[in-house]
Amino acid sequence: MVALLLRGFEPDSGLTAIANKRSRDVEKRSSTDLKLYALGPSICSQRARLIIEEKGLSYDEHTVDFSRSENLEPWYLDINPRGVVPSITENGQSLFDSYTIMLYVNNQFIGPELTPDDDAAYEKMIDYMKRADHFPVRDFAFRFSLQDDQEMDDADMWRLFMHDNVVAAREKRPELKHIYDKKIEDYNSMEKTATSEEDMAALEADCNKVMDELDAALGKHKWIVGDDFSLADISWMPIFTRLSMMGIPVYGEDMRPNINRFILQWLERPTWASAVEGHYMDMVDQMERMKVQLGKNT
Repeated sequence: MVALLLRGFEPDSGLTAIANKRSRDVEKRSSTDLKLYALGPSICSQRARLIIEEKGLSYDEHTVDFSRSENLEPWYLDINPRGVVPSITENGQSLFDSYTIMLYVNNQFIGPELTPDDDAAYEKMIDYMKRADHFPVRDFAFRFSLQDDQEMDDADMWRLFMHDNVVAAREKRPELKHIYDKKIEDYNSMEKTATSEEDMAALEADCNKVMDELDAALGKHKWIVGDDFSLADISWMPIFTRLSMMGIPVYGEDMRPNINRFILQWLERPTWASAVEGHYMDMVDQMERMKVQLGKNT
């Protein structure tokens, strides 16, 4: 999830225009030289990887190394001025923002259609995608990192790659100060929310409300907006699994059973193994380097 502070940096308007069209109004073509810039376990990276693989597209992937501040390097900021993942490049053009990437990849390229043709179902899909795009997973994850029973000081690691490394990059490259300042402001805002009992209680209430709504929708049909798989399902599945990994109760046989069924059927899709489960280890080496950095800085 990207905070509103970073959304001032907008994706390419021409590619966004394609994303915002109905798929039926775009002439499909094959992809060439498609490259994904991602970080294995990040939710937004999972979405981008899932849409590419669900479309059956060939692509190369570059794992962005946050431990070496690769996301803050000028070459990457030229691709994605938000300094986050994911991004895609193709034929000299770049696009970022997982919501936009999902729509663009579906609309532009030949492959299975992942948006409903029915107008009402399409509008529901877009609504659920937007709500997933703004869902505060980062706040829950940062809050989780503050727990005393974590194996390592995860909160310090968040500060390192979202704040301290950005401060160091700003000192090294003052010409990019306008970008780095926004990222520091974004971190401070997230930290303030995640450490506020009142704010987190409100977010938890909102979370339960949308989960109840999704469970009710899934009680009516196989997937979120109908009996056909869509981008709404790609948007929400990584959120469900991440909340579960953090021990936040969202679903189970006796708790929102329709979400539980949704997840079980999702896990049977080949793309989940290849696009998600096969990339959890991508972060291990980076985390080890971050721990070394923290040792040097303490």
